[in-house]
Amino acid sequence: MCHNEEEDDQHLFFNCHYAQEIWNGILDWWDLPPFQAGHHWMDSILSGGSTKSHKLISYAIFAAGLYYIWWARNLVIFQNKKPPSHQLLHLIKEHVRNRILFLDFASHRYQKHIDRLLL
Repeated sequence: MCHNEEEDDQHLFFNCHYAQEIWNGILDWWDLPPFQAGHHWMDSILSGGSTKSHKLISYAIFAAGLYYIWWARNLVIFQNKKPPSHQLLHLIKEHVRNRILFLDFASHRYQKHIDRLLL
């Protein structure tokens, strides 16, 4: 993506400047635990002191972040197109919002988080 280092999973998803822009945007939007080197972010989500519904939303956000960074990487490789980080962040937010709103409609488990997700 950035052509500054050899691509590996750690660089692509977390250390690349492009990925960091995405994660920083996500962190401005949703309270994810800070990433610690040597630990999996999902382990940090699981061990955090938040409610189960907050953890489930955090998992969804984390998964969407990984998915869309991979999607953008494939656009660069196969179509020579690189979406701006703000556009990718918008796609991630929309994806998560739609998923959680649908799940809340069925279960009403996420009511207290809806306002935060809609920011």
